[in-house]
Amino acid sequence: MKKIFILAAIALSLQLQAQNKAYKGGELYSTSSVLYGKFEMCMQASKASGLLSTFFLYKNGSEQQGAAWEEIDIEIFGKNNALSFQSNIITGTGGATKSEQVHTNATSLADDFHVYTLEWTPDYIAWYLDGVELRKTTGAQVTLCSSAMSYRFNTWISNSVPWVGAFTAGDLPKHQFVDWLSYSSYTKGAGDNGTDFTFSWKDDFTTYNSSRWAKANWTFDGNLVDYDPNNIRTQDGKLILSCTTSGATGFTGSVPAGTCAGPNSSKEHGAVQFDLFMNEKTLYLNNSDVYQITIVDLSGKKVFSGRVNNSVFIGELPAGIYIVNINTAEGSFNKKIVLN
Repeated sequence: MKKIFILAAIALSLQLQAQNKAYKGGELYSTSSVLYGKFEMCMQASKASGLLSTFFLYKNGSEQQGAAWEEIDIEIFGKNNALSFQSNIITGTGGATKSEQVHTNATSLADDFHVYTLEWTPDYIAWYLDGVELRKTTGAQVTLCSSAMSYRFNTWISNSVPWVGAFTAGDLPKHQFVDWLSYSSYTKGAGDNGTDFTFSWKDDFTTYNSSRWAKANWTFDGNLVDYDPNNIRTQDGKLILSCTTSGATGFTGSVPAGTCAGPNSSKEHGAVQFDLFMNEKTLYLNNSDVYQITIVDLSGKKVFSGRVNNSVFIGELPAGIYIVNINTAEGSFNKKIVLN
């Protein structure tokens, strides 16, 4: 499986010319590359065994013979109700060194939009889901990821059944939706709000930005699809990547209306800018409107739900890490809190 994985998991590989395969996927790749930074995206995966919905960083030319591979992955499995995704770093000649980990969510990643965050620095690489850190890696592989990389979304079908599950053609078409993607540059010690990252740009996918993006038209060994530009489109403020049969490319239907809170959302969408803080085991918001608030623990268990004004007492909850969701007309806002 490991040899298969080198080719199957990278979502790019040899960039072979399209081969008139029976199935078509979609890949969107950046026209430029960046060195370090933080990527945040609001994304809803597809759900079907054998399918993958991804975002990844890739050093262009890594697939060339003798080249040092550099790649950092978020790969959401469509199998098993799309409850999990794989984080991975791929380095070494031919992509020989991998460090994949699987992260399982309490609810399906294909039933709603979630915020995925990837932080890449010279010292560490970290993955977050809805504001919760799931993995932080240091060491040799991080050091080896030192070249500028392109950033990419794709959806495809792997032929590695042990890895992604068995594919059933009748499940098609399936679609991956992205509401927005933001990038913050790495500015150690001088970032926004005391962080090491400075906001640079955000793509809301209101239209297709051809200066930032290009559409793939290739395939690779272990991939059951050709990448077809017709399976990439923007509609109703969403990026849509489709997996289809060869004779039915594209997207028809309604785009999910969900969204996530994001960087500079109040500036770009007119949404309320929330400041959620805790004092004496009471959560406070920075305004006096009434909102629907839901609090879940890290297992996904709901521990509080109700409409509140500008504060809610949570002192009866046991110590631990929780995710607070605030629902408003402008969207859904998530924040991690730690209760001691």
